Amino acid sequence: FERLRERPLSYDELHDFCSLIFGVPSSSLPHPKEDWNNFYYDIQALVARESRQWSPLTKTRKGWIDIKRMASIYGGKREEMRKRAVEEIKKNEELMKKSCLKAQDQSKEKKNKTKKVLSRLLDRKKTNNSG
Repeated sequence: FERLRERPLSYDELHDFCSLIFGVPSSSLPHPKEDWNNFYYDIQALVARESRQWSPLTKTRKGWIDIKRMASIYGGKREEMRKRAVEEIKKNEELMKKSCLKAQDQSKEKKNKTKKVLSRLLDRKKTNNSG
């Protein structure tokens, strides 16, 4: 156990450790060095699935693994790329959301214009029929 304090786990050790604590076959868990993104998201899902554990150090409940800390230690450039990809996705989602809202507003404007035109036509028809 002292060795754990002296150095971070190797990628192989991290893979085996995660497989062990989450009870999944190591063959079904991507290797962090070979497929960081899928490893990260699989571990994130496994941590979310488990109940949070009491940490006497922070006096709070925490997941078995600190995902952000794991990413900062093991992710390297791949983690930076993953974060950039996530940011890009968020930007695209925000643009899509704005685009959809704009389209909805335009649709409402068209409906309102159509209602006004129909209302005027009905008013004209009524005045023509009554006169």
